[in-house]
Amino acid sequence: MANATNFVALCGNLTRDAEVRTTQGGDNSVRFGVAWSRRVKQQDGSYADRPEYFDCECWANDNQLRHVQPRLVKGAPVTVFGRLEQQTWKAQDGGSRSKVVVRIADPFAGIVMGAPRQQQAAPQPAPQYAAPAPACAPQPPTPAPQPAPQAYAAPQAAYAAPAAPAMQPLPMGQTAVPAQAPQFVQAAYADEYSEEIPF
Repeated sequence: MANATNFVALCGNLTRDAEVRTTQGGDNSVRFGVAWSRRVKQQDGSYADRPEYFDCECWANDNQLRHVQPRLVKGAPVTVFGRLEQQTWKAQDGGSRSKVVVRIADPFAGIVMGAPRQQQAAPQPAPQYAAPAPACAPQPPTPAPQPAPQAYAAPQAAYAAPAAPAMQPLPMGQTAVPAQAPQFVQAAYADEYSEEIPF
């Protein structure tokens, strides 16, 4: 069986917090469970997840335990690399019991896990958003006050007619003499030319 290979790579979630037991010699045994689900077709043609559970164990010194244990918490995603190991023991009723576990050789190289317990952020409540205020309908501009219309005044004529001369009363027995129209005298021009004008 020189060509036999025993290697396991398992990705899943922790089913419980890691359990640590210390032997009388001072060695730390770390045990935890990993679950993963596979899709199984049902009789009606639909698919459902079927979970499967695996026990994992590793030996760790105090320094390794200080770095590994805070991260091995229930529900944390984890990837382990190791080999299958079959364990057998005697039960209290005298019968033999056995199980297969995943044996991890190096906790640092064989365990890839999520955030440590103290670094896991608490779930934050969903942000509350206030409803937007209703948009105000645009108001038409207020017209400026207009002055009251003024009564139209007719323009006054700048030209004043001359006043009629005052009539003087005549003495008794006299009648008014009508004024004669002015006579225009047309100058008479000589028909003959003056001899003194040269031609």
